[in-house]
Amino acid sequence: MAFDAMQYGARPDGTTMNTAALQECLDACAKAGGGTVRLRPGVFLTGPIRLGSNTTLHLEAGATLMGSPRKEDYRCVRLRYSGAEALTLEALVSATEAVNVAIVGRGMINGQGGGWWQDIRRTLSLPKDRRPTPKAPPGTEDYVRETPWARPRLVEFVRCRNVLFEGLTLCNSPFWTLHPLFCEGVRIHGLTVLAPEESNNTDGINPDSCRDVRISDCLIDVGDDCLALKSGLDDAARERGAPCENVVITNCIMRRGHGGVTVGSDMSGGVRNVTVSNCVFQGTDIGIRLKTMRRRGGIVEQMACTNIVMDRVPCPVHVDMHYWKKTEAGPVTERTPRFRDLRISHVRATGAEQAGFIHGLEEMPVGDVTLDDVHITAARPFRARHVRGLALRHTRVDVPQGEAFEFEDVSRAEG
Repeated sequence: MAFDAMQYGARPDGTTMNTAALQECLDACAKAGGGTVRLRPGVFLTGPIRLGSNTTLHLEAGATLMGSPRKEDYRCVRLRYSGAEALTLEALVSATEAVNVAIVGRGMINGQGGGWWQDIRRTLSLPKDRRPTPKAPPGTEDYVRETPWARPRLVEFVRCRNVLFEGLTLCNSPFWTLHPLFCEGVRIHGLTVLAPEESNNTDGINPDSCRDVRISDCLIDVGDDCLALKSGLDDAARERGAPCENVVITNCIMRRGHGGVTVGSDMSGGVRNVTVSNCVFQGTDIGIRLKTMRRRGGIVEQMACTNIVMDRVPCPVHVDMHYWKKTEAGPVTERTPRFRDLRISHVRATGAEQAGFIHGLEEMPVGDVTLDDVHITAARPFRARHVRGLALRHTRVDVPQGEAFEFEDVSRAEG
């Protein structure tokens, strides 16, 4: 069954606030047992809207869903935000505990993030002791309204099953762009995800404690990590035990951004069974990036990256267990993070500054890393420290002078 949003009063003129009309149309679709809500060409200005089960939101070519830039148009909700449970602003487009839910089409969802980024940049430009502090107590709605850090995601589906995102352009998100959270059976195909280089925290696609995820044929060009796999922070995420697992990423192009494909640093619930293949990274700060720190806990394991071309990527491989700040070694506990079973093969990288970097913990080295048929041209060598079972097979690093590899506390695998 098809539902036309304009028949419910929506006006694609770029100035009419369509929140109520769009939500009425979506609710009618869900109440009827499901169907497709169509947005015709034009600009539909809106605040947050929510999809129900068995609903497909279809944006026709030329249709733009334009997010309101006003903070007061967004409700406060409690959910995982930057890895921890917190009160924050709801996403522009969301679904919660829905099944068979999709957003498709050749149209665009534009978050109008410029004002949100400007507030953040203005705050960061001030010395820490001069930055404005909300008068309201932390964790309250008034606090969320007053702080520039609380920003909506563009699209966020929570605890949903059988999810599809296909064909769309997603751009200018105030914060993370596409955030599936605690979802199962997620397919992301043919998206274009865009944000300016100077935009703050505009990650492209962030599957978070999701399972059975397929991401294919996407172009991502954003101001933060292009694609990041996450599973929450610290004690709460470890106790919940909801890993991000069974993820396939293939045939994607990553441009700019801090990392091409990133794991962490929110990974306390674990990340496992990940395949990255047939991708091109152009100008991302880092290519394959794994990051964590002491006291975070969690295990990242069974990750394979193959058939990847990197151009002008300053550091093609970056595995860092000292992310954000260095701390002193301590006893191994459930709060000790673990990285193991990482295989990188059939990679060509040119124009790098540093060929690669693997830095494990003294008390918990990175385990079982294989580089097979990897060729990197860089200004500086590949450095590794605290690694157990490093295998280099048919791997070459070309640097202008000196040694191509620098190892400290590294054991080489046999064969």
